[in-house]
Amino acid sequence: MKIVTFNLQNDLIKETIDKKELLINFIKVENPDIICFQELNFKLKKYIEENIQNYIIVGTSRYQTNSFIDEYNSILIKKDIDLLETKTFPLYKRFKHDFFSVFPRICTYIKLKKANQTFQIYNTHLDHLFNYTRKHQLQILKKHLKHHEDIPTIITGDFNMTKNNPNLENFLESKLINTGSSLTKSTLKYIHHLPIDFIITSKNIKCQSIKIDQNTHISDHYPLIAHLKLNS
Repeated sequence: MKIVTFNLQNDLIKETIDKKELLINFIKVENPDIICFQELNFKLKKYIEENIQNYIIVGTSRYQTNSFIDEYNSILIKKDIDLLETKTFPLYKRFKHDFFSVFPRICTYIKLKKANQTFQIYNTHLDHLFNYTRKHQLQILKKHLKHHEDIPTIITGDFNMTKNNPNLENFLESKLINTGSSLTKSTLKYIHHLPIDFIITSKNIKCQSIKIDQNTHISDHYPLIAHLKLNS
């Protein structure tokens, strides 16, 4: 199973037809089973829906409006995969700016079935400024994970931290695996450090390969692409 996580850089004000066409071409060439987006705006989402026929796209936006500041953590799923359940939930407790979050952060959840194997995906985008905020957002995400611990799990997204961050290490504990832990290049353009975008799995999923596609220039992030196998 081929899965991609990709922060598209929400630049709705200066959105170009070139970016839209480059993204459609990327999807067609890579032909993944699933793509998990961050910073997807409503215009680009609509363009994908109109130009990609063999996928469905799920996930509600953080403000549930079509304004230029609104964003989706949408997931694009091939139609030959059965969608059993989907929801988008907040990574805050009561107020949209809990824990000093600049934006109200969300996570899109899906439960799927492919070739008689059921699995689930959480796609998120953590705060870009404060480590304290990211810590609490991961704690909320972990509470959701505990309700479905028996199902093979994939967690994707822009975590806005590197693999050595204690918050990420605490989140992984001994139950989850960062499939890109050996990667040494950045998933963020212009900043030469370790990846901040991750594909994390439960131990009953095997990562056969993973790479950062630094030849794709659509966003200020590069897509992270993995081939995963669900253990039967």
